[in-house]
Amino acid sequence: MNLTTTSADSGADSVTWVIYGKAGSGKTSMLATVPDATRLLYVNLEGGLIPPALAGTGAPQVRWQMLEQSAEQCLRDVYRHVTRGEGAGCYDWIAIDSLSALAEDVLARELAVAKDPRQAYGGMADSVKALVRAFRALPINVLMICKAATAEQPEGGVLGCPQLPGKQLREWLPHEVDGIFALLMGVTGKGDEQQVRRYLKTRADGRHEAKDRSDRLGQIEQPDLSVMHSKVTRGLAPKEQ
Repeated sequence: MNLTTTSADSGADSVTWVIYGKAGSGKTSMLATVPDATRLLYVNLEGGLIPPALAGTGAPQVRWQMLEQSAEQCLRDVYRHVTRGEGAGCYDWIAIDSLSALAEDVLARELAVAKDPRQAYGGMADSVKALVRAFRALPINVLMICKAATAEQPEGGVLGCPQLPGKQLREWLPHEVDGIFALLMGVTGKGDEQQVRRYLKTRADGRHEAKDRSDRLGQIEQPDLSVMHSKVTRGLAPKEQ
């Protein structure tokens, strides 16, 4: 048994973060802010081209061939690649784009064979949970991108949250990852001087689901993965903005 104090083990070697936001908010653009894009493995489950921000960076890409395999099998192949295959030791970051697409594909396949929809949602939740836990346990930084959704609150109002099918999976996810961050946009300035500002909400505010297990990030952070990772792993004090 390797016994350490909480102060001695206060830093993290790797993180597992979920980032959610609306279409066009810049979720995939954030990937270009890792220290070395050539050590980022981008797993494209959404289809389409590689994000413009990653074009020319040398970042390796795995693109889901949806007509040949399930999204779940694609991720299992990625897991084998980075643990026992040629990719072992080659990556500092894995970006899964997106967890929403994974869950939707698993659910569609479960619904096609299940007699009871409740059984399909349960099977989907179990499959996605197993994959999240497997990637979370890797000694690699894992970024899981999600689409944005809203959930009705018991006391009234709505809460911005990651888009995942089924209540069970959405309520389980915050307990399993190191951070859930909402990528938001705001406009500063007036007239011709208006500028779009993108920022991350790292703590719950009653309107957006968010958490930072490390408690080392500011309530609002600029969307820079290198800076955020340094704060968490090196113990820099949060900087409110």
